[in-house]
Amino acid sequence: MGLPLAAGRMFAGIFSCTQPHAPHVALIFNNNPPQIRVAQSAARMAALRKKSASPNYGGEFPNVEGITNGTFNIKYDLNFTAVEQMVFHTACVQTKDARITITYTPVIYISKKAVPGTCMYKETMAHEMRHVGADVGTVDTYLPLIKSAATSALMPQHDPRPIKQSQIKDYQASESKKLSQAMDKVTAALQRTRQIRQMKIDTRQEYERLSHACPNEAH
Repeated sequence: MGLPLAAGRMFAGIFSCTQPHAPHVALIFNNNPPQIRVAQSAARMAALRKKSASPNYGGEFPNVEGITNGTFNIKYDLNFTAVEQMVFHTACVQTKDARITITYTPVIYISKKAVPGTCMYKETMAHEMRHVGADVGTVDTYLPLIKSAATSALMPQHDPRPIKQSQIKDYQASESKKLSQAMDKVTAALQRTRQIRQMKIDTRQEYERLSHACPNEAH
């Protein structure tokens, strides 16, 4: 026995959700000013160089007295809308918006050989600030890519159907996982681009220039 047409339309309305839309994605870039740590010991600088991805050219240039350690951190928050249907213990759940925060924190370490106010200090700082500028430029390049990746990851894939109220947290966790995976992928690409740009700064020619930039100062 079939349902009357009016009843069929009523139940179709009850068991469907509003047409989904792409969630709004907001990006916040916190570009922290460099922390300058001067008077670092030779042992400390050697330890930092071991962790650095920059080339040391076999120790040919001992008078390069600075190292920049810039860290990126990406955090995100998701907001959802949920319209519960109490009679059927179901809910229409959608991702409303995403807020993604990218924080860049550079720390510049300067050897105690490069005393503030000297030529060596100024040349070293100028070199290290190029590294900071390259990092900031890389983030600027990737901001639209991050937004695009987040939007694609959270785009509804099909017409929504109500889910059980007990499944709301699972749905939210699934959306969070999709965004996390997308952010991991774009972050990996950002780091690869960053490494290429940093290597273009730390060339043999640049290290040679730094080593002879202050001939009137003893090393």
